[in-house]
Order: sequence, then structure tokens, then C-alpha cells
Amino acid sequence: MSIDFIYTTLYTLPTAGKAVKKPAAAAAATTTTPAPPAKAPAKSPQKAPAAKSPSKVAKKKKKPGKKSGKPKTGSWTVPNADQKKLFNDYKAILRTKLLARKHNISATYQLEPAKHGSQELDKTNLHHYLIKLPDSKYAHAIIGINKDSKKPAPIDENNASIRRTIYDNLAAAEI
Repeated sequence: MSIDFIYTTLYTLPTAGKAVKKPAAAAAATTTTPAPPAKAPAKSPQKAPAAKSPSKVAKKKKKPGKKSGKPKTGSWTVPNADQKKLFNDYKAILRTKLLARKHNISATYQLEPAKHGSQELDKTNLHHYLIKLPDSKYAHAIIGINKDSKKPAPIDENNASIRRTIYDNLAAAEI
């Protein structure tokens, strides 16, 4: 006889999970076929949960999804000297990104921010700029700066982006 056969005939695992030893008479009565698995004990009849009425199901409110950060602080404002300096630092990068999107901007046209807005995320300040284009339309530029004041952030093209939407007027862009 193999050890597996002896183990399966002498011990079974009931639904409770503990090994139970069979009586010796039951072990002697079995031959080469293993014993059938023990059935789970019958559950006592319990009251089934009542189905919820349709009005209660409809009243369930969905939780709003987690937002990526805080909304912009305040509204669009006219940029001050510090904000214009930051824009001027990234002006060449923003110009190349606008030209890559097939905007007709002459080499002599000076990009200027018409409005500024800011947004604070975990470790980043996002500066939003509305840039007036030569055809009296507006583009939305975003410049991300790390809050770590110990070392200044290098001017990098990965920190600046231009939104795809071009706005016909300033009122439409500020929404």
C-alpha cells in the first residue's frame, strides 16, 4: 500500500477545514477505491434578504471620481512682471511648439501673454497662459514648474505644452 492511499483513507477534510480521523472499521471496509468526498452539512434555513425596491436603487448616489488636482486658483488675470519673465524664458520653446502644430506665425511676430492663471498640484505649479496669435485668435499654453525652491528648474521643453484648441476670442478662451 502506498502512503497516499493510507492518508486518503484514514483522513478526510470536511468543509470546516480540520483533518478528521475515520473510525478503524470504516478504514478497514474501504478497498482500493478512495472514499467519496464528504458532503457539506445542510445550512439552517435563513431568511433571504429582501430585494430592494426600484426607488431605493435609483436614490443611490455615485461618488464623483478623484480629480487630478486642485482647480485653478482664481480666474484669469493680466500677467505681472514675474509671470511675464517666466513666459519670456519659455517663449522660444512655445514658438516651436506652435509652429509644429502648423500655426502660421512669422519670425518677427512677438508672442505675448494676454492672460495668466495658476494651478497648484502636489509638487508642481502649473502656469496657464493665453497667448494672442497674429490672426486675433488665442492659444492656451501651460508651463509646469517644480515647487522645490532649493534648486531652480532648468528651462526644458518637457515643462511646456500648447493645448490643441485655438480660441476665436478671449472670452471663449477664458472658460
